[in-house]
Amino acid sequence: MQTPAAQHRADACSFLTGSLPPGANCDEYPMAHTYEGAYTSGGDYPADFSVEWVSETQNSSAGGKFGSFANNQRLLDKDPFYVLPDMNS
Repeated sequence: MQTPAAQHRADACSFLTGSLPPGANCDEYPMAHTYEGAYTSGGDYPADFSVEWVSETQNSSAGGKFGSFANNQRLLDKDPFYVLPDMNS
């Protein structure tokens, strides 16, 4: 049985078409390690989640930053948090 995060990724990434671009991987939002991912959202793409091929390096960096944020803010299971995207970068 897959972990919830793995199931979120698998469900979201199943909507990507075409072959994997070099140096890219699947990125989903909401993030796989949340309770609002593709698997638990009901799977209504694109209304409930988004998915795209992105740079593997950038995706890994963003995941690491989220992990650091969760640790630094001492997020506990089911603690709410908000994501405010920087649309200027």
